[in-house]
Amino acid sequence: MVRACVYLAERQRRACAISALVLQRRLRRTSRQAGVEHLGERGHQENLSWRHGVWHSRTNFGARVVPRYPLRVTRRFSFVCPRPVARPQAVSSILDRVVVVLHKPQDPINIGATVRAMKNMGVGTLRLVQPCPYDPWRIEGVAHGTRDVVSKITHFNSLAEAVADCVKVAAFAGKRRAVKWSVVTPREMAPILLDASADGPVAIVFGQEDHGLAAELLDQAHLLVHIPTTEHASLNLAQAVLVALYELHLTAGDATRVLAPPKKEEGPATHDEWERFYTEAARALAALDFFRTRNETQVMRAVRSLAVRAEPDSRELKMMRSMCFEVLRTIGRIQNATAASRAVDREE
Repeated sequence: MVRACVYLAERQRRACAISALVLQRRLRRTSRQAGVEHLGERGHQENLSWRHGVWHSRTNFGARVVPRYPLRVTRRFSFVCPRPVARPQAVSSILDRVVVVLHKPQDPINIGATVRAMKNMGVGTLRLVQPCPYDPWRIEGVAHGTRDVVSKITHFNSLAEAVADCVKVAAFAGKRRAVKWSVVTPREMAPILLDASADGPVAIVFGQEDHGLAAELLDQAHLLVHIPTTEHASLNLAQAVLVALYELHLTAGDATRVLAPPKKEEGPATHDEWERFYTEAARALAALDFFRTRNETQVMRAVRSLAVRAEPDSRELKMMRSMCFEVLRTIGRIQNATAASRAVDREE
């Protein structure tokens, strides 16, 4: 018994040694074909181990020597070197030259809401002039999926520094000023800024929540923008930013989101389907005694006019016809139950 166990153990050891030798030879051959330096002996000397197609360090967690092209290990220990896949390049947009500037924002929530509006409308550059203290991690908590915008936020000490490289500056103001400026709406502002963006960055500037932009700051702008409202002209800072970016987004034609088509879409109803619906509708109304005090011809003519103006498709018209069926069935069940109840009363 002992000899048999020793024999089996020795046989298993030899099989493992042969498998390791074959694997090492195939690895060396495949590595040469992929242009990777073979790390056989040197890998063991440098305390490296082979796992999942790459060399891992046993001492430094996370450190690895990755081949030029990743190797995929198959079940039969054959290594396949796939071709490198070209990554699609990001398509540039005219809105990439639009800069949003917030002058002394007082609430981090407004900064986060502004970042969300920028992400929604395709604008990625935000500049803050003497902002209130805020935590970028909390900003991402308010505006999910906006790390690319938050990571590029820059701070400035003055408005002049923030718009120094801009060729056109539009300032938003909600109050009347003593000086007569040429005031435009956001819809009128959008084509002006986008045309100027061909020569360089353009900026839209918003003041702090309580007082807006002072007159000396408005002097630095080329364009004064006013959002039309009712007599209650107080807008939230992020809301004003969203209105401005929405007009720029529409003017640039930069909408990339496409709504999915309806799950079930059928063609128009046929003449036969229309007539069947009218027949069932008349039966249902008659069962409800709707024509007791009304002219049936006039009522059905009004039903036809109403249904045609609604323009239902074939599926919707069938659903309306099913409603008529259910009305008739419900009335039938009620009548049967009433008749059965009366029969029981008579027997008693």
